[in-house]
Amino acid sequence: MNHRMTEPLVSVQSSIRSTDELLVGDNPTIKKSLKFASMYNDVIHSGKYTEQLIKLENSYKPALDEMFKTRDVSLEELQLRSSKEIESAISQLGQSHTEATISCLASRHCQDMERLLTNWNMSIEALKDSQREDFCEKLQELYDKLKSDNNEQNGGNHSLKMDTLNNNDKGDRSNSMLSNESASTTISIEDLTLNASNSTIQMEESFTINLGSQLKTAHNLRILAVDSLYLCDPRRNPSYQMRTQTAMSLYSHNLSALVLLVDNHFESYYGVQHEFVQLCQSLNEFHFDSFSKQIKHIQERVMPSYAGRRNLNLGDCYVTRHSNLANVHVVFHLVTDDSLKTNEVNSRHEIMSSLRNILRVAHMYDIKTISIPLLLVDEMDEEILTVAWCLRRAEIVLKCVKGFLIEMASLSTGVEQGTIQFLVPKGISEELFTSLANLIPEIFRLANSLILRTSP
Repeated sequence: MNHRMTEPLVSVQSSIRSTDELLVGDNPTIKKSLKFASMYNDVIHSGKYTEQLIKLENSYKPALDEMFKTRDVSLEELQLRSSKEIESAISQLGQSHTEATISCLASRHCQDMERLLTNWNMSIEALKDSQREDFCEKLQELYDKLKSDNNEQNGGNHSLKMDTLNNNDKGDRSNSMLSNESASTTISIEDLTLNASNSTIQMEESFTINLGSQLKTAHNLRILAVDSLYLCDPRRNPSYQMRTQTAMSLYSHNLSALVLLVDNHFESYYGVQHEFVQLCQSLNEFHFDSFSKQIKHIQERVMPSYAGRRNLNLGDCYVTRHSNLANVHVVFHLVTDDSLKTNEVNSRHEIMSSLRNILRVAHMYDIKTISIPLLLVDEMDEEILTVAWCLRRAEIVLKCVKGFLIEMASLSTGVEQGTIQFLVPKGISEELFTSLANLIPEIFRLANSLILRTSP
């Protein structure tokens, strides 16, 4: 997909807090959504009720986990019974069973499995809907308490404002608004990305770079040896601080995103893409449509409208929004294929055009931290991905990203700072990681260190 098609696909799905761009009118759904977002933003930043709100979110997880566990047991039992029936029928082939009857039996078992899975999925969705409704009611109660506390504190003369979604200082004030008992949450998301996973991220290096000659913009660059899903999986990063900071940044000017490499199917049954779908399905989504609904909307409405087709091609990118992941609010699903492992990539490649638009959308919608697979592959294939190949691929990606950042800097009205995390496969060797990290100071201009000296 060329950039003119990619941009609408990305931007239609990516705006999380741009309420000024919504034509609210008398639309009750939008009004309800904005009211919910405003209440949540006030409560999560209150300090007094921050921890209570996080505990409320977590309180729904055990019931959901139990239903998933029961579903898996049920499916496994049906699979076991079906396998035994098929084996028994095969053993009686030519006697009481023919190839036709065995084929019919196998077909019936597949239908039974699909029917059972559909029924369980409907039950799971019903539970999620019930929990979301209950969460909205309890959030309203917390907000009412907060509003009452605010009125009492101000002698009843001032009420808590409901228009905090457009408050430019909200994200910056998030750290100072926490109470003493919650002060440990005043950690940036990019720092949490590392601190919460020291046991898993064995290799990482950080740089601060400057772009521009007159109006300089500073950016933090990190290179990490880690799986893409590790950064956004709350089951692997279960800390209270992690969840709180991610939640507090949800309606702020400090969003975080991940570029996830996917194939040309919306539904995949293997690999990172499948694992990500399973992760999303296992979690409650209280703020946005479920992952499956977002994908259905993209597939049935966005693709035909903006691309004139329903199928995905190399370089296409679609976006999903999330409130329940760790470190990540937005996921850019970048379509790749095996040709990226064998063919060289240049600055005019479809992938690079899409990456440019991803960074452009990130700039437009206040995504200040974004994680990008540096080699544009998720796994190391030693037979194909040689050291020389990795260095060439990393060099072209870094140079293109530099050019894109300079372009975005020209659109800025002030000095902005963001963080880009370059992810490399976890199984990479230490020598290759060092070589890749050394490319960054060769391509980017590092910020000068400030040395403070005291006179004798």
